[in-house]
Amino acid sequence: MEQWGYRWQDLRKTNPQLKPVMVYDPVVQDVDEAARDIGEEVCDLFCAYDETDKIHELLQSAKE
Repeated sequence: MEQWGYRWQDLRKTNPQLKPVMVYDPVVQDVDEAARDIGEEVCDLFCAYDETDKIHELLQSAKE
């Protein structure tokens, strides 16, 4: 997770309009507190795939 966090930061430096997102499957991926903290810090959205309201909100905001 930490490695992806750095990648997202580098990509955002290149393209500030980028909206980093990480979506995971809670059934097969165990997201511990440290991983969640990193994901929420570096991403505009970090959530399970079934949190569709959050995903739709981000997609809607990207259109605006």
